Amino acid sequence: MVDCTLDQVWRQYELDNRKNLTVDEVAQATGLHRDTIANLRNRKTHRYDRHVIAKIAEFFKAEEGKPVPFLVVRYSGKSA
Repeated sequence: MVDCTLDQVWRQYELDNRKNLTVDEVAQATGLHRDTIANLRNRKTHRYDRHVIAKIAEFFKAEEGKPVPFLVVRYSGKSA
């Protein structure tokens, strides 16, 4: 299972930059639709497209070659 923790990364970004960040600002900066970003932040997304993740990771300055800081893979030990 993949868990999206974008809201945590978002809040930390706001603290680090001492600035509130709106979905519209992220949408404008990334070229993604505001609903796509809002759904990711609110954990309403069930499919994670590579180009979306890449643009969000770039915006939040994720380090290349490192795990994406807002996607956590959880292994339940159960087979599907």
